[in-house]
Amino acid sequence: MSNLLPEKEKQGLYREYRYRLAVCGLTFLFVLLIFSFVGLVPSFFAMSAQMKIFENDTAPAPGAVTEEEELLASIDETGKRLQFMETWLTRPRLSEIIRHILAEKHRGVSLSGFGYDAEDKKISINGYARVRDDLVDFKNALGASNIFGEINLPLSDLAKREDVSFAIQAHLIDAP
Repeated sequence: MSNLLPEKEKQGLYREYRYRLAVCGLTFLFVLLIFSFVGLVPSFFAMSAQMKIFENDTAPAPGAVTEEEELLASIDETGKRLQFMETWLTRPRLSEIIRHILAEKHRGVSLSGFGYDAEDKKISINGYARVRDDLVDFKNALGASNIFGEINLPLSDLAKREDVSFAIQAHLIDAP
């Protein structure tokens, strides 16, 4: 079949077709954007309402402790614990004190027991000495150390010359 339209009119029709296609496409995009915005509006309002609720829930109450204050309090508490640990570690341990007592023990002295009173910072040493002089030497050796401040040996323990049963009370200078 032959085309009876002149070439100029064909080009005009083709141009109008492209304009109509462009207008229809833009109209379709515009309607699509309107529907998408209409669909997002309820979600936006719901989200903003939830944000307000969240802000009200997370707002600190009057007189409440903030994170910074809590962190500072935690740092202070840690410093106090470290200071306590430092003083605790510099004190002689009870096992070290007993080792020291055993090192000062003389040949004629036998030890039978130890007692420790943390409140009074006292250690009691019970034992047996063959002769009174060995017991006096043991007491003097303990007194010469820098661990004990005052050493109490009852006079009744010194009454016998041989086979002396004793109980020494020693006050610790720096007790654990």
